[in-house]
Amino acid sequence: MGKRFWTAERDALLTELYPHAEWNEVQAALGSSKKAIALRAFRLGLTRKHIHRLERTCTKCGKAFTCSPSRLKYDSVMFCSIACKNAAWREDGAGERLAREVVPCEACGLEFRRPRGGPQRFCSPACVIVWRDDPMRESRIQRRQARLTLNCVKCGKSFEKLACQTKDGRGRFCSRACNGSWVIAHREHVRESQLERGFADKLRGAGLIFETQFKFQGFAIDIAFPALKVAVEVDGDYWHSFPKAQARDKKKDALLTAEGWRVLRLPEHLIKRDPDRALEEVLNAVA
Repeated sequence: MGKRFWTAERDALLTELYPHAEWNEVQAALGSSKKAIALRAFRLGLTRKHIHRLERTCTKCGKAFTCSPSRLKYDSVMFCSIACKNAAWREDGAGERLAREVVPCEACGLEFRRPRGGPQRFCSPACVIVWRDDPMRESRIQRRQARLTLNCVKCGKSFEKLACQTKDGRGRFCSRACNGSWVIAHREHVRESQLERGFADKLRGAGLIFETQFKFQGFAIDIAFPALKVAVEVDGDYWHSFPKAQARDKKKDALLTAEGWRVLRLPEHLIKRDPDRALEEVLNAVA
């Protein structure tokens, strides 16, 4: 409805009928929907009063009072006031939960009210903190500063760890490098790439006997000939192009060379473009 519909005469009629009249009477008089009438009444600041009130008698004091039909589902309509309701509850023994007792605070000594028989011992959260911190401050600091001397599971080096850092099997390694190398050396299976599996099948077809993912000082050799000390590494062009991977490859080659191994690295593009040449290089290395 626009402003043209709500004229001064209609607003006056709405102000007269809206608080007390039935909805059908208001709609018939104004010729509008209930939603439009309610919206206009809200803008005018009008409120509807309860038209239908039920006569009730207070079960505590016997006083007559009225209530709306929507409150029939609540027990509060049996009483005319909260005072009568609480008094009736106390007489029946159901109001014990409302009773309070005054007890002193264990931290500051001030008295406070709590439910009768309740577990509250302090008057405020601040008193809880004061009571908790004072007797435990020294012991807590000692626990934080306590350090243990341990031996690294990987390299055997002695190192110190906080006591709280040794729970649940933690604190067994002196560094992340030792942790990572130990995990690689002790895990049951290292996932092979599709390129490694394909080239290994080609070598088996040529009659070569070797081991895949051979464990060596925390590293895994892709294809190893332990008796001949020949290590064949199948390097993917993408993953082995990163500086971190290249540094790891250099460290791995240095360890193998120091132990008398011969390292043969075959890049991915060589294996895919000229597999016969890659096979020939391996045959020459193990000959």
